[in-house]
Amino acid sequence: RGLGAGLDDYTVGWNGNGYYPDELDTVAVFRNYSGELVIRVDSIRGGETYNALQPENLLTVVVWPGKIVLTDSVTDGRIRWRAPGKGISRIYTITTAPGYVIHPEHGNKLLDVYFNRFEERMDDAGRAGMNYFFQDELAYPIHMLTWSDDFSEEFIRRKGYDIVPYLPALKESIGPVTPRVRMDYCEVLMDLSEERYYKPIYQWHADRGLMYGCDNLSRGKDPMAYIDYFRAMSWFTAPGNDAPARGSSFLETKISSSIAHLYSRPRTWLEAFHSMGWGSSGAWLTDQIDHHFVAGGNLVCMHGLYYSTHGGWWEWAPPDFHFRMPYWPHMKRWLDYTERMSFILSQGSHVCDIALVYPTETIQAYPGTKPDGVFDLALRLSNSGLDFDFVDFRSLRDASIEERELRMADERYKVLVLADMEAMHHSSLTRALAFYRAGGIVLATGRLPRATSAKGEKDPEVEAILRELFGLTAAEVAAGKPAKKQVNAAGGVGWYIPEAPERQVAGLITPDFRPGPDGGKVLHRRVGNKDIYMVKDVEKGSECFFRATGRVELWDAHSGTAQACPVLSQDKAGTRIRMNRETGNSYLIVFSPGEPLMADEGRTALRLSYEIPLGREWVTELLPTLQNKWGDYRFPAFDGMIGAEARSFRYAPDNGMPGNWMQPDYNDANWEEGIYGYGPQLMTQADGIAWTPVSFSWQYGVWDNPGAQGYHGLKGKVDDRFFILDKGKNQRFRTYVYAPKGGVYRIESDGVLPQWIHVNGLEVKETVHLKKGWHALEVQYDRSEQLDYKPRTGLYNDTRLRGMVLFFPEETPL
Repeated sequence: RGLGAGLDDYTVGWNGNGYYPDELDTVAVFRNYSGELVIRVDSIRGGETYNALQPENLLTVVVWPGKIVLTDSVTDGRIRWRAPGKGISRIYTITTAPGYVIHPEHGNKLLDVYFNRFEERMDDAGRAGMNYFFQDELAYPIHMLTWSDDFSEEFIRRKGYDIVPYLPALKESIGPVTPRVRMDYCEVLMDLSEERYYKPIYQWHADRGLMYGCDNLSRGKDPMAYIDYFRAMSWFTAPGNDAPARGSSFLETKISSSIAHLYSRPRTWLEAFHSMGWGSSGAWLTDQIDHHFVAGGNLVCMHGLYYSTHGGWWEWAPPDFHFRMPYWPHMKRWLDYTERMSFILSQGSHVCDIALVYPTETIQAYPGTKPDGVFDLALRLSNSGLDFDFVDFRSLRDASIEERELRMADERYKVLVLADMEAMHHSSLTRALAFYRAGGIVLATGRLPRATSAKGEKDPEVEAILRELFGLTAAEVAAGKPAKKQVNAAGGVGWYIPEAPERQVAGLITPDFRPGPDGGKVLHRRVGNKDIYMVKDVEKGSECFFRATGRVELWDAHSGTAQACPVLSQDKAGTRIRMNRETGNSYLIVFSPGEPLMADEGRTALRLSYEIPLGREWVTELLPTLQNKWGDYRFPAFDGMIGAEARSFRYAPDNGMPGNWMQPDYNDANWEEGIYGYGPQLMTQADGIAWTPVSFSWQYGVWDNPGAQGYHGLKGKVDDRFFILDKGKNQRFRTYVYAPKGGVYRIESDGVLPQWIHVNGLEVKETVHLKKGWHALEVQYDRSEQLDYKPRTGLYNDTRLRGMVLFFPEETPL
C-alpha cells in the first residue's frame, strides 16, 4: 500500500522486438519518407569521362574539389561528365533511403502508441501510483547520415547556406570547410530531433509531473552518441546512468549531473549496481554509492529484484540487492542513508568554480578523435578536490558574464577550461574571449582549436582569438612553441598549460575546497543560508580548507543526527577543519550563520582509556540466510534454510594411501583440489599442446561457466556441449562412451561438426555396432581456435565454439 511504480523500457523500445517501435513502422505518414542519406564515391583522373546510370531517389551528384554540381547534367537517365585538368576528382552520388528518425510527427506518434496508452488504460489508482518512466539504452537510430524531406530547407533557414553540395563532407574531408559543415549539420540535426522527438516526450512527462529517467548508450563516454549526447540527455527530467560491475562510474555520473545542473533538472538518476556478481557487501555498497553522490547523483535505483532465481539458475546482470542478500535484515538502515543523502543533495543549487568544455564538437568535426584527454583531466581535477561541471556549447553560448563569472543556469564559474578542443562552435570560442576580456580565467591544455563553425580550418580570426587568449595558435602548440600566461588590463587570465593544469588553479583563485596533500573529492550545494559540503577520500588526520564561514556541523545521514564540528581556524577566506574519519569514509559538513566551535587539539586528542583483552579462543556461529521455500536457490524447493556448505575438496586416488590420511595434520598439499560434483571427464589436446584433463559436472556443466547462456548471466539452461573448442588447430578429445546393451547405435553431432570420430580406434560415420559396456571414444575438430578464455565478472557471454557427439540406439526416433 502506498508503493510507487514505474516502467523501465529496456529492449521493449528496440526495433524488431515486436513492440511499439515496430508498430511505428506501419504508420502511414512515415511511409516513403526520406530519412537517410546514402553516399557513393567514385574517383576519376583529369581528362577521363564519368558515365553512370542515374540512381533512384537521387538527391544530388557533386564533384570535389570545386563543388561542381552535376545533378542538372543528367540526360537520358545517365550522368555524364568529363573531368578537367590532371588531378583526381571525387564524384559523390547522394541518394535517400526510407526512415523517419526526424520526421515532424515522430515524437507525437510515439506518444500515441506507447505513453498515451498507459494513461488511457489505467484507472485513477494506477495512474496515481505510476510516478515515473525510465529509458534504458535508448534505441534511437540517429547518425551522421540522418536526413528528412525538409532538411535542406530547414538547414538554409537556420544556417543561411545550402548544405546539399557540401554533404560529401559527412563522408570524408573535402577541404578546410569540412569541420564547419559537420558541426553545422550536427547542430541542425539535433535541433530537429529535439523539436520532433525529444521535446514532445519530455513535455508529456513534465505536464503530468512524471519523472523521466534514463541510462542511455555510452553513458556520456562517447559524446557523439545520439549525435550530441549532452543535448539529447538534457530532455530527460532525471538524466542518469548505470554503474556496472565493480568499477566506479564516477565520470559517467559527473556527466549526468552536469546536464542536470545546466538544464535545471533537479534529479540525477543512478542505477546501482549491475553485473558485479553476487559478492557485494554493505561496506562496498556504501563506498560506491558515496562516489556517485559526490559526483552529483541524487536518485538511487537499486538494480534487480528477480521474481525468481529458478533454483539458482536464473539471473540478469546480477546481483539482486533485496531479500536474497545476507544483509537484507539490515538493508532498511542503509536505504535510510541513501534516502537522506538523495534528499539533501537534491536541494538548493550546485556550487563549483570550473567549467570544463564537453568535447562533442571535436568528435563531430574529426571522427575517430578520442575524448580521453578531457576525461583524464576531469578525473585529475576531481581527485585534487577541484569540483567542476562539463558544459556544452549551447550553455556556453547563452552564458552571461558578470563579476568575472560565467553564469549558466544557477552555476557561477570562475574558470573555463578547454582540453583537447580541436574544433569548437565559433560562438564558444568568442564567448571564451569575451569572458577573458571581462576579467575571467580561461585555461587550455592539449590540442588547441584549429577549426570552428564559422569557416572551418585556416581561419585568421580563430588564430587571432587564440593569440589573444593564449599567446599562440594550434599550429604553434603542435610545433612545440612554449606558452606564457596572458594577463589583460581587466585582470583576465589566458593560459595554455601543457601539463597538469589542475596544479595551477589554486594560484589563480581561492578554491572552494582544498584537501590535504593526498587529495580528495568534494561536492558543494547551497541550500538557503546553508553551505553543504560532501567530502570523500581525504586522508585521516589531514587538514582541509573550505571557502565558507560560520557555524559548522557534521551531519550523519546514517543516523539522521547532527553535531558541532570543531574548526582549526576561520577567517574571511574560509575555514580549516581536521578530518578524523578513516580514509575512504565520507563527510557531510554544513556551514550555517553563526559562530564556529574552535578545536582544542591538545585537549581533544584521543587517549587510551582502557583495554579489553580479546582472548585466544572465540566461539562463532554461522547463521544460514538462504530461505529455499520457493526454490530460489535449489530444486526441489523446501521450507527451510540453506546454511554454510563445503564445496571444495582435495582428493587423490585410493591406492596405497597411508593410514593416517584422514588426520587433520596429514600433509595433502600435493593432492588436487576440485569442486564436489565436478571432475575430469575428458582429455583434450591440439597441435603443439599436450593432453590435459577437462572437468565438468553432468548436472551443472563447466565450473563457473555453464556455457553460452546469453547476456547478463544464467537463463535456466546448461550447455551440455562439453567439447569446448579453444586449444587450437586439430583439437582432439578422448573419453569413453557406455552402451547399456549390445546393438547398432546412431551417431549424432550438435554444434560444430567433428572432422572425424574414432570408436575403439576405428573411424566411424553415421552408425556403429557396440557391445554392452565401455568403449574408447576420440573426436577431432579442425575448426578450433586457440583462445585464452577467462570468465570475468560482468561478461557472462561465452562465445567459444562447442560441439558434442551423441550415441542413440538405432531405433530411437529423431
